[in-house]
Amino acid sequence: MRIVLILMILSSAEHSYTIVALMNILTFIPSVIISKIIGILVNIPAPQFVWLPIISWYAAQYRVDLEEAEYPLAHYRTLGEFFVRNLKPGLRPIGEGVVSPVDGTLRNWGIVTGQRLPQIKGRSYSIEDLAGERQLAQSLQGGTFFNLYLSPKDYHHIHAPFDGEILKVIYRPGRLLPVNDFSMSRVENLFGTNERVTIVIRDAAGHDSLMTLVGALNVGKIELTFDKQLSTQISASPFASQGFTHLYQAGEKRCQKGGRIGTFHLGSSVALILAPGVFPSQSIDHLETAAKMGQALAVLVDWNK
Repeated sequence: MRIVLILMILSSAEHSYTIVALMNILTFIPSVIISKIIGILVNIPAPQFVWLPIISWYAAQYRVDLEEAEYPLAHYRTLGEFFVRNLKPGLRPIGEGVVSPVDGTLRNWGIVTGQRLPQIKGRSYSIEDLAGERQLAQSLQGGTFFNLYLSPKDYHHIHAPFDGEILKVIYRPGRLLPVNDFSMSRVENLFGTNERVTIVIRDAAGHDSLMTLVGALNVGKIELTFDKQLSTQISASPFASQGFTHLYQAGEKRCQKGGRIGTFHLGSSVALILAPGVFPSQSIDHLETAAKMGQALAVLVDWNK
């Protein structure tokens, strides 16, 4: 179990020299393999006296708010189970309008004015790499984007930002590089490089928006609650050279605002890109803000800041 803890510390460390060393290691060892191995190890059944100290250490190391967890630490049988813990009922009221799909840090947001969106410190990523097709990417011009980062301490389930119909899921295999600030500032098109799952959602007014779940180091699995069979296919695909697009029949899949639609089996990032007309089109400045699932983005993004 020690190797699990060491790799997890390295992947989420804030010290630049540690992350530089990790990035050099990942040049020679495929990050997908590392992540898959860790995914297996953190879910190995073992007696409580083995897992409880590890889970306790993890919670203390990453300052997990245990008061929000549905159950006490002794309830969780593995570290993997603790990663995907539920919250106590009623802790995340659903706000007005478009809401945050996750707990995390709102790294940046703004108006879509080109084919690339900002990561951090001058780096950017391609909208088309997330949308999977040029036509959808172009239709998002003038819309609003949000970049939300989930750290190891955060609640790892993903929820619908508004009511709508799920039109399709686009899966693209890729690397599983860390998505912390250090990596984001040094790897161009990081979101378009890592493994990712894009969910295209149409709202009642007919706007097509997308939400991309970006994998990262140690995220050995991205699960979709609305399609278990597709989740199995996604989980088995990271070693493939090409991805796929799965289309749904009209009315086949719907999501309710605040309803759970997916899970990261550790922390990662979500890129939410809303079509024009879905969110107020105003000039927005960068500001890192703590986001809670269900919090109205219009409140979270204070236009006067």
